[in-house]
Amino acid sequence: MERSRVLIVASLLLLPLAGLEARILWLQVLHPGGAAGDLVNRSIDLAPAPRGRILDRAGRVLAEDVWSFDLHVVIEEFEKRPSARADLLVLLGRPPAELDAALEEIYRRIEKLMSQRPERERPKIFSRERKTPYPLFKSITKEAAYAIETRGENFPGLVVREGLRRHYPYRDVGAHVVGYLGRASGLKREQFQELLEKGYFSEGFDELIGEEEVELLARRGLFDGTMTPRDGVERTHDDRLRGHPGLIILERDPATGKKNWVGLAPPRQGEDVTLSIDIELQKDLAAILGEARGEDGQAKVASAIVADPETGAILALQSSASFDPNAFIPPTRSDQVDAYLKSPQNPLLNRLVKSDIVLGSIFKIATSIAALEKGHVRPQDSFLCAGRYRPELPGTNCWIWNKHGGMHGEVKLAEALEQSCNCYFYALGDRMPLRDVAEWASRLGFGERTGIDLPAEWGGKLPRPDEKRYARWRPGDSYSLYIGQHELTVTPVQVLKMICAVANGGSAVTPALAMGGPPPRSLGLKPSTLATVREGLKAVVHGERGTAHQTDLRNVDAAGKTGSATFNAREHKSHAWFAGYAPADKPRFAIVVLVEDGGSGGHTAAPLAAKIAARVMAEAPPK
Repeated sequence: MERSRVLIVASLLLLPLAGLEARILWLQVLHPGGAAGDLVNRSIDLAPAPRGRILDRAGRVLAEDVWSFDLHVVIEEFEKRPSARADLLVLLGRPPAELDAALEEIYRRIEKLMSQRPERERPKIFSRERKTPYPLFKSITKEAAYAIETRGENFPGLVVREGLRRHYPYRDVGAHVVGYLGRASGLKREQFQELLEKGYFSEGFDELIGEEEVELLARRGLFDGTMTPRDGVERTHDDRLRGHPGLIILERDPATGKKNWVGLAPPRQGEDVTLSIDIELQKDLAAILGEARGEDGQAKVASAIVADPETGAILALQSSASFDPNAFIPPTRSDQVDAYLKSPQNPLLNRLVKSDIVLGSIFKIATSIAALEKGHVRPQDSFLCAGRYRPELPGTNCWIWNKHGGMHGEVKLAEALEQSCNCYFYALGDRMPLRDVAEWASRLGFGERTGIDLPAEWGGKLPRPDEKRYARWRPGDSYSLYIGQHELTVTPVQVLKMICAVANGGSAVTPALAMGGPPPRSLGLKPSTLATVREGLKAVVHGERGTAHQTDLRNVDAAGKTGSATFNAREHKSHAWFAGYAPADKPRFAIVVLVEDGGSGGHTAAPLAAKIAARVMAEAPPK
């Protein structure tokens, strides 16, 4: 008897719990998202999540989210008072056309929602959506937000929300490093749909709303204002930087206008990313590059990278053709963005990783390493430079003949690098096959991406003998390639990778911006190879016949190689290059400078490198 009573009481106590478990099972398993339908009808919205900051090596902020005010509108209430439109335009200081376009976009979305449902449901959808807050304007002023909130009777249907706005305090300095963000609405339709299907906009919402509700929110344009990465570290490290928004629901009393946001899921802040960049060095680099002039005296686009040769960590990466990422953050500065897009300098292009440009004589470093490693030449072997190598073949003269009608005489490998003697490397071309140069050039980083943590890196073009299109390779083509001409194209970051290997004793590094990049790996270079090449590069600066001897690079005890890469032979136009390191015997940093259409590397790029090197050496701690 007593046992029966206990069972009855226990059953009565457990029955409600069993019902609750059944309800949870129905909601989460059998009908996921079903309970959220009402929530969607009750004006569900996103709670913004701060994106992680981007910091330089000293913790200085390169990019961060700052709080702002976003304006939403409930169409039905807003249109009840015609004067609200005029009052809003005065308050915001915006043209009528801008408000018209924003409202038209909302109606377009409502019509699209209606068109996807049966005719009998469309009136209900129209009524529901006109009572739903839609995003109207992002980042309104604090004064405007305060006026709307305190004088609600003048602005019916307007709802102010706290939002987030990305801010780049250094503007065009380091823009190609940090990158920028853009509204999701600016993506191509297939790109947006791919992100939507991957849950980019709705991660963590699974237990609250289902796929249909997420699609509805997307059609309402709720995700359109989400800022998505377009370039730079913002894009490559988006998985760490990106915060995950929360879900909130708006409770509103149409009679009193009283509003209350109720949280359903909390937002999660993104992770900070610390870079190896020194923003103060970056600022000075930008100023130096802004002074770039070609041999013709005209201002030129100049770019440079400074890195730790031991690790590949980037200390500064800058181009004089840059942009302000803040221009892309709503409210976007459309006139400025348009100017960037139309500029002949193409400032949005990150030349340091996306250029496809001829290299010229700096490639002689790779040719030298290949010849020494494959045993085609010894450091003490010399060749005669008579100014012209094979007169019957066009393009086989030495630069000293073309420019001065002169010759270098008998030169060894280190001397050939010092004086950038073309004829010496033509002679090497007669000794070694193209495959040996292609093999070592590839190992040094040419013809493939370096792996730097910046998006859409280009791999350049390295001619290879096993490719069918080189079946009709002519003798003169090899001569051109061995001095860095012909079809060889590179990016400055590839050149950096090679010069780091020479500077650090023969290890391949992966250039990196985020702290803690991949470890270097040995290339297996012979000590004698490195010694000979480094002797030549030191003589480029310190030797009396060195191509950079007349620059201030001597004052910082630098070593390196100049390059003048012909890109328009008819008009005698060349890009100016310098790649090197300092100090020459115990390198603490590596540097690459490119001046487009600059002419001679020794006269244009090397002096800029000297200024940059002096700046770095002034503060760089000894190793």
